[in-house]
Amino acid sequence: MNRCLATFLLLFSVFTPAVLPAAEVGDVLREFDTPGCCAMGATFGRDGQLWVVDRKANMLYAIDPRDGSVVDTIPTPGFRPAGLAFDGTHLWVADRDKNELYRLHPKTRLVTNAYKIPFRSPRGLAWDGQGLYLVDARTKRIYYLDPTDGTVIRD
Repeated sequence: MNRCLATFLLLFSVFTPAVLPAAEVGDVLREFDTPGCCAMGATFGRDGQLWVVDRKANMLYAIDPRDGSVVDTIPTPGFRPAGLAFDGTHLWVADRDKNELYRLHPKTRLVTNAYKIPFRSPRGLAWDGQGLYLVDARTKRIYYLDPTDGTVIRD
């Protein structure tokens, strides 16, 4: 056997358990409490923080995903946030009571756009690099939205 390969295999077998935890499919690798009682969405931000939106507290929480500590908070626009996404620069928040979609800059904390949405029960939001997917519980449909004006491109 090649000496380099044998050395690698020996080092890998000796040091791997200390570096990588033994885990099976479905194992929980890390968990912590949500900062509020009613988390409705989560997304990762630019700096690696985990953003969580809480519908009862009307708050966005930036969480350190290593230990669950809250590193920042921002009040949500609207009254009942029900979806959250990050587009690489802005957080997007779907509000169930006002039927609006908000684009919020996490550093300045300013809402840079707000759009009326034509459905009453948003539940989930996701960014695909070009647009937003929004799930509506009442219509049981998934809509694709244009982030420049909030119009439905397709459902």
